[in-house]
Amino acid sequence: MHELGPRGHVVGPSSSGKSTLAEELARCLDASYVELDALYWRPGWVSGPDDEVRVAIEEATGGAAVSLPATIGSSRDSSSGHG
Repeated sequence: MHELGPRGHVVGPSSSGKSTLAEELARCLDASYVELDALYWRPGWVSGPDDEVRVAIEEATGGAAVSLPATIGSSRDSSSGHG
């Protein structure tokens, strides 16, 4: 198993400033910023298939450090890899 670096998962209701905070955390911590909505939603706001979303999240968060914003109830359990 490879060692994962620091992780931050910013969760809150829609329009609460999650993305802004997560981007700032990523900048301050020299971490990657990953927008979960971009990995989860397809055109027309249709959710992607679980297996594809899981792979996309694993690929996007495989680096040393990452900051993730997510709306409560709209994301899968991306922090553990289970959904």
